[in-house]
Amino acid sequence: MNPFSNLALKLIQRTLLDEIIKAGRLACKGRCLLMYESHGKKYWGAGHGLAGIMHGLMDMELKPDEVEDVKCTLHFMIRNRFPSGNYPSSEGNESDHLVH
Repeated sequence: MNPFSNLALKLIQRTLLDEIIKAGRLACKGRCLLMYESHGKKYWGAGHGLAGIMHGLMDMELKPDEVEDVKCTLHFMIRNRFPSGNYPSSEGNESDHLVH
């Protein structure tokens, strides 16, 4: 790969990462350090929710404060799962079904 292409890719990734972290911090409202909203709901699933976003963030080069935000958000998720081990499909949903 061309060194300039690699640099451009890293800059694009960092720009996207900055926006993802910023959006997560804005939507959290004190419940956890990162939260994301889509169509008026705070989804927790892997497809388009918190679990999927956390999975993606764990594969990125994060700054120390971002690492702490991700860790705290994961701890929040673990503390708020159902006794069955499942997670709610969205914030406030008490239905214990598998999240997709």
